[in-house]
Amino acid sequence: MLGQIFVLSIIKSLTKKSQQILQIASCIGINFSFSTLNKLCSSIKFSDSLSIGPITNLDLEESIANNYIQLIPLANETRYKFQHDRILEASYLIIDENDLESLHAQIGYSLLQETDLKKDSTLIFTIIYNLNKGKNKINEYEKKKELSRLNLIAAIQSKKAGDYKKSNSFISIALELLYSSFS
Repeated sequence: MLGQIFVLSIIKSLTKKSQQILQIASCIGINFSFSTLNKLCSSIKFSDSLSIGPITNLDLEESIANNYIQLIPLANETRYKFQHDRILEASYLIIDENDLESLHAQIGYSLLQETDLKKDSTLIFTIIYNLNKGKNKINEYEKKKELSRLNLIAAIQSKKAGDYKKSNSFISIALELLYSSFS
């Protein structure tokens, strides 16, 4: 607990922009691509400000210099990784509670718009995770129906991977969304 408080205080000492970048990255996961993070930073809006806007690798320098994230250069893309899961957790914990569901919904929809799931299903679980976390902000019938369909896709993929517990969870959420659409 004391360690987590320490990490939280260190993250809060960063500039507001660096904090918001880490908050968005924490919703993606422990590893994230620069291009995905940049797209999200350009489109995501926090309740107390406009979007961060496009970012550059220089915008991540403060987090790299403090060893919060690490650059993972690959041949075809630039990726980053949180140095420790505690840093990811602390970055997530400083997200304002009032922003949390909205932030997840925005991230999920932004990733969904940028991804052709028929060609690339690698982000399906990140998309579903974020949309499910923000599902209470989804009020339109068509969007609930689409999220229900996506949860069924994730359930099938989880079942194929042998993760029956996760598969059942996705099915439960899909049914809950369909049921709430008719209430």
